[in-house]
Parts: sequence; C-alpha cells; structure tokens
Amino acid sequence: MDGGGVIRAARERHGVSQRRLAVRAGTSQGYISQVERGEVSASVEAVSRLLACLGESGWIETAPLPPAAASAEPDAENLRPGPMLAALVGRDVALVLVGTLAARTHGVRLPAAAVEVTLDPGPRNQERLTRALGDLQGRMAGVRPAADGSRALADGATFSFTTSQGSLVLAPNGIRHLVLARRAEIRKVGGVAVPCAGRDDLIGRSRHGGVSEDPALLGALTVATGE
Repeated sequence: MDGGGVIRAARERHGVSQRRLAVRAGTSQGYISQVERGEVSASVEAVSRLLACLGESGWIETAPLPPAAASAEPDAENLRPGPMLAALVGRDVALVLVGTLAARTHGVRLPAAAVEVTLDPGPRNQERLTRALGDLQGRMAGVRPAADGSRALADGATFSFTTSQGSLVLAPNGIRHLVLARRAEIRKVGGVAVPCAGRDDLIGRSRHGGVSEDPALLGALTVATGE
C-alpha cells in the first residue's frame, strides 16, 4: 500500500469523505482523489499532513505495507551519504549509523548500497524524521515486518526509502536504540559527524539471525577484528 492507499484507508476508518478531508487540509477534493488513486506522488510530508487532518500521526508506524515491498534494490551509484546525513542531523533526528557505512569507520572496505540507521522511536523524533524526509524528497520504497508481524518502527520493522541522495534504511533495533546510542562513537562520514555503532554491536547485529543478518558484513568485521 502506497501513501495514497494509506490516506484512503485512514479516511475510511474515520468515516470522512474526500470533500471533508479536502476542507480540513485546505486543498481540493480533486487533489485528494488523485493522491488516493496514485495519480499524484505525494511526499512523506504531504501524507503526514493529511493523516494529521484525520487525527492520526506517525504514518511510518501505521502504514500496512506488504512484506514483498521490502525487496526493492537500492541504486548504490546514486548514494551520497554526506548530504543525506547532513539533512537528518540538521533536523536533529536522533539516530545511530549502522550497516556498511558504520563498519567502514572500523576499517571494513565494502561497497554501501544505502545509509542505514536506527532511530529513537519516540513520536517527536519521528516528527523530525518526517521533516528530514521532506527535505530529501523521500518516498517509501518498502517495509519488512518485525518478527512478530508488526509493521511499526518502534517494534522493529525495517523501512526503506528512496531519496534525492540515495537509499535510506531505517533498521530494526536488534539492540535497543538507547543502549546502542550510549555505546556509539562519533565519527565523520561523508564529512558529517554522526554517532556510529561500535564494532561489537555491528557484529552482534549481523549475527543475530533476524532481518539485520548480513553474512558479508559479518565476515568483513570479524576479519578486521582478527576473530
């Protein structure tokens, strides 16, 4: 289900007509109809505003997207970590860099397909994330549910986005984010100072057997540590 489908489902749940939603949002019924039919590509920020008019917030937590959508292949050639991280940090998004880019700060030399981060799952941080995604022209690319089937960020689902600076992955918290953040090390990635997961935590995430499992990254990290 894309952003338009999320809006339509929320509108129907609340028994609100397209016309009434348009009045609340200060737009036209035609625009609402086009968004819901997928004729207009609505940004994350626009979808969030429409959901707010329906009394909902944090669509990243509630959008019931199918698991298959998470298989979208990112385009590594378009990845620009510096500008993307600058946009996130500039909006005060509380994050920890994980995945290949974080591993590079520990001596690993692997190509990166995306900027991968874990987030403080609190509602204020999600609001900051929504604004940063708006700056980055972010579009939902897919979601992989948590082990219990939840599609909520706070429960450990994985979300992927396409942005103007490449692919962004909101990774599951195999280790609770606040614990991970306390152990993180501030490193410069793409010229931007960001908290990066420590080597042991990256190894733990790559080993735990869930959606973060990454044999190639695990092998590179254990070689780098001499395990």
